[in-house]
Amino acid sequence: MYSSIRRAHLPAQTRNIRRPEISENMEYLEDQTVKDSRAILRFAFEFFDTFKGLIARLLLSPQERHVSQGFFLNLNSKDVIQIIEIELSILYEVLHTKVQVVRCKTGYIFRSFSFGCILGAFFSFFFVKKHSFRMFDIRLSYDHLGAMVLDFISLIFVILSDWTVRGQHWGKWAEYIASKVINRRRWSGSVSQYNFFTYCLNDYPEWINKLAEALRLRSILEAINGMRHRSSEEFRKDREWDFIFKELRKKSQTAKTVAEGKRICLQRGDGILSKCKNENVRRSNQDFEHTESLLMWHIATELCDEDKAEVELCDEDKAKVEFCDEDKAEDGRSSENIDYKAICKLRSDYMFYLLMIQPTMMAPVSGDWKLVFQDTCAETKRFLSEHSVSTTGEACKRICAAEAEIKPRALKGGESKSVLFDARILNGELQKLKGKRWKLMSKVWVEFMSHAAINCRANVHAQQPSNGGELLTFVWLLMNHLGLGTQVSEDEAVRLKFVVGK
Repeated sequence: MYSSIRRAHLPAQTRNIRRPEISENMEYLEDQTVKDSRAILRFAFEFFDTFKGLIARLLLSPQERHVSQGFFLNLNSKDVIQIIEIELSILYEVLHTKVQVVRCKTGYIFRSFSFGCILGAFFSFFFVKKHSFRMFDIRLSYDHLGAMVLDFISLIFVILSDWTVRGQHWGKWAEYIASKVINRRRWSGSVSQYNFFTYCLNDYPEWINKLAEALRLRSILEAINGMRHRSSEEFRKDREWDFIFKELRKKSQTAKTVAEGKRICLQRGDGILSKCKNENVRRSNQDFEHTESLLMWHIATELCDEDKAEVELCDEDKAKVEFCDEDKAEDGRSSENIDYKAICKLRSDYMFYLLMIQPTMMAPVSGDWKLVFQDTCAETKRFLSEHSVSTTGEACKRICAAEAEIKPRALKGGESKSVLFDARILNGELQKLKGKRWKLMSKVWVEFMSHAAINCRANVHAQQPSNGGELLTFVWLLMNHLGLGTQVSEDEAVRLKFVVGK
């Protein structure tokens, strides 16, 4: 633009101007709290208006980040997920339905005209003499006029939609109607699961894989295999979501500035592992790329799940059991009552599902995933074949019993990207943490998930509500609300303006 002005020899000068400090809606939210269901609806719409620009890769101002962060830090996990559910529901309606057309003045006019035409046709046909009509034609005409009933039902849905309820005052019925509206099901409410050992034990014969590779049908074959063997688990908001929210809230409380928030986004397990007193566990991610770490921790999680034996600790290892100073009860809830094992297993299988079945969501962080997976899968199949293994439990026992004192990389060099026996070594170190290992692993998986969520492209997240919703999209929006996003301007709200003279 500047070069065009110069070529045209126009008299121009530049000025630094400041944007408004904060929008009216965001300023209104600074001192607000959630009091009832209608307030949740109102806040969801106001935050959607502010954060919808993320889809178009726009940047938030530092002031908008500050207000959102302060607001969400003071909420409980239940209110937070309700607000995010409504935001994603609005996003779906705006991007994938005609809600914007239906709710404008022109939309109301055309809708009324359409209903009036159907009503007029009904009464005209009802009062006309039908002696010369066949009975089949009469019945068929009345069936077509059933469109009036469908139009009436759609009107009921419009009246009871989020857009209508948030701005209506229906007296004592307002809160009851709003509570029913916000509590309706807005996404699948389940988390897909897929497991590495399930894949290896149920993969197609080698000749089928080679034929599919030659015909360039390997991706279709893997998709079919994934559909056959993947499963889904109910997403419990009081357990899984509550744990995610508390972990990200603790990170948000330390992110006082935009730069600190962006630095936290880069953590992929190392943020939690840096607090671990076991040096081998603490350094487990340092020598590996992201996809290698993710697959290694997924396999190690499965090995821990199946390995029932307890490791006898020496005096030196006993000092390494405590991995952090956060083992006390939080918010009045004892940490012993939290099922960390179930939380950890659900996240581990979910992340492997995303890598295998939803590669577009993991593309920005996948790196050389295909090579890592192929090498690890080939070594695993070879090992299982040598020991005639047919079940996941037996496979884990065989791998845990294998000797792996020397790091595999020292033997293989750069010839193989397999992380199977690296996972075996990691599992041995995690066993030394005894009862603390599942809590540590759960926190590590939260960082893996948050790293993937914030690096996934915003337009890919925007597609998920139309497919039933993905947990990763919820985590992405939560991180942005807590000030842990990357789409925030670090500079003050100053921009350059060209002023062209006559």
